[in-house]
Amino acid sequence: DELKDLLLELVDRVISVVKRAKDAISELDVLLESSFEGPEVQKLIGIIDEVCRLEHTTDEFEKKVTKSILQNEDKFSPAELWLWLKVVAKLGDLANYS
Repeated sequence: DELKDLLLELVDRVISVVKRAKDAISELDVLLESSFEGPEVQKLIGIIDEVCRLEHTTDEFEKKVTKSILQNEDKFSPAELWLWLKVVAKLGDLANYS
């Protein structure tokens, strides 16, 4: 149950990172129209900083989830353990690629 909650929170964090990265891309479209000038530049910089911060905290949380899985490894078959570790790593990859 605790592991389920951790995994769901990890998914939520990854979704937050991806959504903010999407916001940054949308803001780039606005910047193209304004010739990369004006307050939109500072707004984009703020969004990028937030994406970096969210991605970092998601990485830290990914480590916490991985540690929890490994601390409970006796509850999993070897295949299940490998699968869950891969799922967590792939979720982390999604945040990293954002």
